[in-house]
Amino acid sequence: MTFRSVSVAQRAFHRALGIFLLALLAGLIYPISAQAAALPIEEEPEEVPQINTAEQLWAGYDPKAEPLEVEVVKKETRDGIDIETLRYTGETWKGRKVRVFAYRGAPTGGKNLPCIVHLHGGGQTASMEWIRFWAKRGYLVTSHDFCGSHDSRSTHTVTHWNGVPGEMAKPIYPGQKIHPSPQYASWYHWILLGRRAITLLQEDPRADPSKVGVFGISVGGTLTWMVAGCDPRVTAAAPIYGVGQNSYTYPWQKPTDDFPEDTVRWRTLMEPDGYASGVKCPILWINASNDHHGRLDLGMRTLDMTTQTSMLRMVFTPRTIHSIGHEEAPDLPMWMDYHLKGKGPKWPETPGLSVSGGDSEPRIFVKPDMEEDVESVKVYYGLNNPWPHNRFYRTAKVVQVSASGSPGSAYIAGVPVLNPDDTIYTFANVHYKNGIVLSTRLVIAPIKDLPNIKPTLKRTAMINPMDDSDGFFWWLAGTDPVNEKPYFKPWIGPKGEKGFTSARPRGFSYATTALGDPQWSSEGTQALLIDLCEKGRPETMDEELSVHVTHNFFMIGQVEYKYAVDLNKLPPAKDSWITLRLVPGDFKTKDAAAKPLESWKGVNFLWFTGKVAGGKEVVFKNLRWEELK
Repeated sequence: MTFRSVSVAQRAFHRALGIFLLALLAGLIYPISAQAAALPIEEEPEEVPQINTAEQLWAGYDPKAEPLEVEVVKKETRDGIDIETLRYTGETWKGRKVRVFAYRGAPTGGKNLPCIVHLHGGGQTASMEWIRFWAKRGYLVTSHDFCGSHDSRSTHTVTHWNGVPGEMAKPIYPGQKIHPSPQYASWYHWILLGRRAITLLQEDPRADPSKVGVFGISVGGTLTWMVAGCDPRVTAAAPIYGVGQNSYTYPWQKPTDDFPEDTVRWRTLMEPDGYASGVKCPILWINASNDHHGRLDLGMRTLDMTTQTSMLRMVFTPRTIHSIGHEEAPDLPMWMDYHLKGKGPKWPETPGLSVSGGDSEPRIFVKPDMEEDVESVKVYYGLNNPWPHNRFYRTAKVVQVSASGSPGSAYIAGVPVLNPDDTIYTFANVHYKNGIVLSTRLVIAPIKDLPNIKPTLKRTAMINPMDDSDGFFWWLAGTDPVNEKPYFKPWIGPKGEKGFTSARPRGFSYATTALGDPQWSSEGTQALLIDLCEKGRPETMDEELSVHVTHNFFMIGQVEYKYAVDLNKLPPAKDSWITLRLVPGDFKTKDAAAKPLESWKGVNFLWFTGKVAGGKEVVFKNLRWEELK
């Protein structure tokens, strides 16, 4: 095997973008452009009447009142789809007109079409890919840009904000600008453009204006909650990741805690926190279990606020961050088909989950709806980690049993724990034969509250034999769940060994948070071992395999370390396998100081990445400690 490292520039870009967006979305930084694209708006000399609720903010606003002034820049027909490149008026604010850049698509000859609005993520823009995806399914769809000017984007393909404070790429004001009015906040204008996109579709003669679906990714997921919460024209919604609760810090604060008045106002005006109670349409929250912009634990609060919706469901991809797996991704189009077309299978109720004691180890009970259609139930649980971003979710062994005292079946998983003061964080995914996947709510269960529990889990040097990809995820995977395919595929060795390898040609990226799990965490300096299949390795390998570890992954004080493995100095192979021996001193920070890692204490993220020439397959096995300290 010949390895090539993933492009340094590409990794740096993704990391920088991810860190910037994380900080931006979490309310940690609010950059101010020194030179705005147009002259800044002069603020009113006095405060306008104070606005304290989303209802007050949008009272009197009519998203249909201002003419759209649509300009069709380009038309094309391909593969049975009509696609238009557009500019239209999003708003006129303080005499300045916002000209939105957008795509609009529909099946050729389509009539009375249900509508889809796509709201992109941070740093993204209007998506031709989503236009094709939905138009092929029989929808009238639009995707518009609200990011604005960017060095790598032509001014011909971005929204012209004309100095109105909505430009994500070059903001005029700090992101949380709510004085003298919340209309100075970028988020206000992004919500407004989402509402205007609905108008664009409803006024199209091909549209069925009574059927409007809205979905969004990351920032767009946040906006989906807010558009659905203030615009009664939305028929169905599907926010991805963004769920609000961004201004709460660790240890996780509660809404009842004391906060500055402006923080409270921001949450009610510019976060899903203030809009969830206004959502009346069916809403499906799609999330990654470890997401930084869809913090699972805090997201339960937003779900609790969604009391008026006619239908609330959720689906979580386990162990991933800002990526939806190929099993969960089909929920999005099936959700829209069901609510906008009246097609597809009936959606079951949200499955129930409870944790009980009384039998040595805790037991997790899952009770799905429409049990006759269930294909499988998967239970995931983490131990003792209050940080949803780097929690390691184990997969519990599930058995189906007859439900005591009631007809039908339940699913039970026994989950061993280490200590009597452990805490379980658990959810389950119910997979239906028709392709729908539904998640339970996250349940947090302190062991001390459960009767008759005896710790049976032992610390072991073996972390993961890697017989399958369970426990690993692809880092960094794509954010948008469109045509999602598996990142991993099963592998069978010449002697019948089980394992997994990359389903993507020429590359691999295997990551895990298992080093932060209390069963395997270490504070020592011993070696971390992993076996590598080296079948077909040429005598000379002058390119690199990169191994990364992170201290405090996605936490305050995060530090990343890297080790570039010299593949020409690996030990001899034994039965086609070589063993990588990794010690803390191998890893250095990537800044100029190149500070070495002193110990494994606080390390809770491990990542192997590289590329393979000639279609070779890379297989790692037996992640373990040389000895457990």
